[in-house]
Amino acid sequence: MGRSLAGALLCLLAVSPLLSASSPEEKKATRIEKELTKINLIAAVPEGRRVVNRTMAEQLGVSREQLVQDRTRADFVYGELFGAYELAHLTGLTLDQVAAQTKQGRSLLETARQHGADLEAVLVDVKKLSQNIEKALNRVASRFDDERVIDRAAGYDPFYDSLRGDTAGFTPAQVAEAAQAVHNPRSRLAASALIGDEVPKDRGAETYHDLIAQHKCVLFSK
Repeated sequence: MGRSLAGALLCLLAVSPLLSASSPEEKKATRIEKELTKINLIAAVPEGRRVVNRTMAEQLGVSREQLVQDRTRADFVYGELFGAYELAHLTGLTLDQVAAQTKQGRSLLETARQHGADLEAVLVDVKKLSQNIEKALNRVASRFDDERVIDRAAGYDPFYDSLRGDTAGFTPAQVAEAAQAVHNPRSRLAASALIGDEVPKDRGAETYHDLIAQHKCVLFSK
C-alpha cells in the first residue's frame, strides 16, 4: 500500500534540508496525521468504516459506491484516499494521477509543493471530516441513525468495502479499541489516546494514560 498523505508528509519533512524541525509545514503535517489516524482507526472495523464512508462521501460530494471503487482501484485506506482526493482537488490532477505518483515513491507533500497546494486547506478539510465522523458515530451510538437502513438506501454494501490495508497499520488491541469506540463515546476518547491526542482532564483520563502506556501506533506503512 502506498503511504498516506500524513505519512508521506512527515517522511519528507524528516529528510528535507529545506524545512526546519519547527517549520509550519511540519506542524501542519503532524496535525493532519493525527486527524487521519483517528479516521483510519475508526475505519479499521466494518461498523466504523461504513460511517467513515458515508461521511466522507457527503463531504466530497461523491457516491458511497464511488469511494469504494476508487479506494479498491488505488488500494488506499480511507485516510489515504481522502488525502488523495484533497490533492487532486487542490492541484488539478486526477485521483488516478495522484495515486500513480504515490505508488512511484513520490510523496504527496512533494506533489502538493510542486503544484502550490495549501496544506492549511487540507488540514481544515481533514478536521471537518473528523468532526463530522464523530457526530455521525454519536448518532449511531444513540440509535438516532440505523446504518443498515442508510446503507440500503445508498446502495452501499459493507461486505465489498474491505481491504487488507484497513487493519495493517494497527495491532489487534487497537482494532478492538476501535470496535468499542464506534458504539461508546467514552471508549472513543480512549481510542484517540492511541495516536497522542490531548486528554480532557475530566473525561476518562485514567483510561487514556493506560492505553498510552500499553500501545504504540505504527501507521501508514506500505
